[in-house]
Amino acid sequence: MILYLYVNIMIFCTNIQVINITKSFLSKNFDKKDLDLVNVILGIKLLKNSNGFALTHSHDIEKNIKNI
Repeated sequence: MILYLYVNIMIFCTNIQVINITKSFLSKNFDKKDLDLVNVILGIKLLKNSNGFALTHSHDIEKNIKNI
């Protein structure tokens, strides 16, 4: 029997040290692939700017317009 489990984990934190500790723990305990920064989640586009992050539905709207 072969079991393949896919889990998507996103780490949200303003403290880079906490992120690095968490990523280190996950790397030591699990085989994982780091996909770096998230661009789109649940149809919402995340944009990084000088004030932090902005959320926009433009990605989802553009995708739906193309399908019409």
